[in-house]
Amino acid sequence: YRKFLLTRGETELFVRLPESSSELRFYAPDELATQLRNALDFIAHSEDELEEACAYFRKEYGVSLKHLVPVAEPSQLSRCLLLHVEPGERYGQCFQWDHDGAWELEQNQSSFDVALKALTDGIEQRDATQLAFFDL
Repeated sequence: YRKFLLTRGETELFVRLPESSSELRFYAPDELATQLRNALDFIAHSEDELEEACAYFRKEYGVSLKHLVPVAEPSQLSRCLLLHVEPGERYGQCFQWDHDGAWELEQNQSSFDVALKALTDGIEQRDATQLAFFDL
């Protein structure tokens, strides 16, 4: 993600289809901590619930909830692309997350670059799963 920001800067990915459009906004580095706190606050409403959620994410997905940093969001949607930044074998994995399934991670990808390619290839191929991330 750092490399992406260094080469692209603060940017958006515009998705325009004949019948609709959307955009994916990438967060600036100074927004990441706030976005992480917002996601944690949404997922868990208390310290006890946060500990329960952390245990669930570790068991179910093998990742640390407190290290899943939102790096991009489609406009006008409560979804985001999460980057796992905990050191270890799952460092750098990316997931899609939606507030409707707050304890669910989708589209596990091995890295930010792979996740971004899956999204852009999915848009190009009109893949329903990838387009659903944008509510298209």
